[in-house]
Amino acid sequence: MSIIMIVSWVLFAPTHFGGKAAYVVLSGNSMQPEFALGDLVITHKQANYAIGDALAYQHPTIGYVFHRIVNKDDEGNFILQGDNNGWEDSYHPSEDDIIGKLWWHLPKLGKKLESLRSPFTFSILSLFFAFLFFTYIIKPQEKKKRKEGNSVVHDFG
Repeated sequence: MSIIMIVSWVLFAPTHFGGKAAYVVLSGNSMQPEFALGDLVITHKQANYAIGDALAYQHPTIGYVFHRIVNKDDEGNFILQGDNNGWEDSYHPSEDDIIGKLWWHLPKLGKKLESLRSPFTFSILSLFFAFLFFTYIIKPQEKKKRKEGNSVVHDFG
């Protein structure tokens, strides 16, 4: 079990916690038809990137962008373009701006995960997990203690 947890951590731990994975929910249609609004893409940082790679980068003013490398400029920065766009991105990210290359694409999951962030959904999930906690963790321990406390030892000496 611990090996599975370690492998899962190595593969899926977010970069904010020292992992390799960055999670990006797509918010536009620039990568259609393969990628759509509300899809979740998981990226991993790579040593090298090549023309044709789909990747996420940090734009200095608009945040995360998920586009495809179409070329490199004279300074070695990447020229990117959305698959559904007829123009190249005006910003050319450097290697330091790159968050990671597409590793896994999960259609529509990003939209579902975003809905979990609403206060109502979060409250319902919190109540559900509290119920599970008290039902399956606290109650069995109380029953065990009561059972041990009720045992009577007779000494007929």
